[in-house]
Order: sequence, then structure tokens, then C-alpha cells
Amino acid sequence: MGKKTKENNEQNEKKSCILKYIEIFLTVVEIAITIFLGIVANDIQKNQETISRKSEPLIYEVIGGIKSLQYQIEERPELKIDSYAPVIIVKQGVIDVLKVIKYNGKDLKILGQPNEKMMEKYRLSDNVLEMKVEQNLTDVHNNKLYDYFFVYIKSGDGLEHLDLIYTEINLKKGGKASKPKLKTKIDILDNSNKDLGYLEMMDSYKKIIENIDKILEGELQLY
Repeated sequence: MGKKTKENNEQNEKKSCILKYIEIFLTVVEIAITIFLGIVANDIQKNQETISRKSEPLIYEVIGGIKSLQYQIEERPELKIDSYAPVIIVKQGVIDVLKVIKYNGKDLKILGQPNEKMMEKYRLSDNVLEMKVEQNLTDVHNNKLYDYFFVYIKSGDGLEHLDLIYTEINLKKGGKASKPKLKTKIDILDNSNKDLGYLEMMDSYKKIIENIDKILEGELQLY
């Protein structure tokens, strides 16, 4: 009897160990499935958010970032004027394509957008996009000039935008640069500013918008 009891106890212990192992295994599997489903649900939510954002009309603004730019004006070599780098902040919608166009009535240059990895990170977050563009200055008129470039943007909803970003530089009293400003097509068409430097930018804008398709396809050079 004693021997059988001992054998039964050993068998029961083995069964108990097996059941514990099975219980642990099932717990691990359950945790793994929960984590997997959580990741899938998170990805689905992100995709839904991206789709939702892409369907929204684009609203963005331009602000001044850090003072990382400096102007040295040929007509006033004694002046060194610090200025803010333009920063784009998207309030609504998504930027899918962004190209910088520099044109001063003579020379045209189209700059590509940041790499796709950076753009994807930008689209899915609240990070700002700082624009560092080579200076493109108007002529000096009445101690004032402008540094400017154009941005061609295709938003997630499929619409195309051609906007102007500029900094106004005043050479009076030691020189001062404004924070970067944004002008959309509506602003430009309604413009009543008769400043000669501003009108120079408007002329460039009108010539670009008339030929934007050919410019982006590389078929036309504006000289």
C-alpha cells in the first residue's frame, strides 16, 4: 500500500507540474496575442487617422524659427542683419509633396522636398518643418528689400497650392528683418501693396503660376 501511495503521489505531482506548465504556456500565449492585437489595433488607428487627415483641406502657417540666417546686403556692406528661418506648421490636413521654387525673374531653381522618411515622420506628428533656402533677394527700393521663395504643395486631398514665403528687410536704423510671412494665391490676387520690391515678387509669382505644370515637368526654364 505504501509503495502504491508513493507512486500515486509522484504521478499526481507530475500531473500538477504539467498542468502548471500548460497554465504558464497559455498565459504567455494570451499575453502575446494581447500584445499582437494591441499593435494591430494601434496600426489600424494610425492608418485611420492618416486617411482622415488626408481627406481634410490643408491649413498651414509659417512662423519664425531660430535666428539662424544672416543677411549681408551688397548696397550696405556694413550691415549684418540676423533673421529667422521659416518654419511650416500644419494645422489641418497633410502635405504629401513639397517643392521649393526659387525664381527672381531671371534664374529658376526647383529644390526637392526632404527625404520620404522625414516627410512621413512629419505627416504623422506635430513636428515643425524648418525651411533652409539659399537667399533670393529683390532689388533695394526705399531702403527696403525682400528675401523670398515659393512653395509648391500637393496636399493629401489632392489639391495643389503655390504659395509665397518671404522676409521683409528694412535697412533703416541699422537694419531689421521681419519674421517670415506667408501669402497664398488669394492674398496675392487681392494685394494692394504697391512697394516696388513686393511687386517684383508678384511678377515672379504670376509668371510661375502661368507655367507651373511645365516648370514641374522640367519642360520650361524661365529666363
